Amino acid sequence: MSNRVAVSTRTSARENLLRLMNLPASRFEGVVRTSDGFYIAQVKGDVGYNAFLGKPSAPHAGPGRDAMLEVWNGLDEQEKVEVLALAARPGDGSPILLERDFGVPVKEAA
Repeated sequence: MSNRVAVSTRTSARENLLRLMNLPASRFEGVVRTSDGFYIAQVKGDVGYNAFLGKPSAPHAGPGRDAMLEVWNGLDEQEKVEVLALAARPGDGSPILLERDFGVPVKEAA
């Protein structure tokens, strides 16, 4: 008889969403989009979303896009669905526009 315990190491949708936005999950609890299109984040240990991140520039080629695509392509189909669901209804703030604001190729997971 084996005493092995299987431990799931899946990354949460929140962490995957932060990684897609090139934000460190180790620093932020979450991020929201304001009604005027700006992003603010909740720093771990803070109450509320007090870290102003700003408005993303138009998606363009470069290391940030490469890193985002590496994260997106590394997610399995279920993880992509979970991230898209969280972005559509983040709990606080307006929906996070992954394709328009960050260039995430969401059509392939739809």
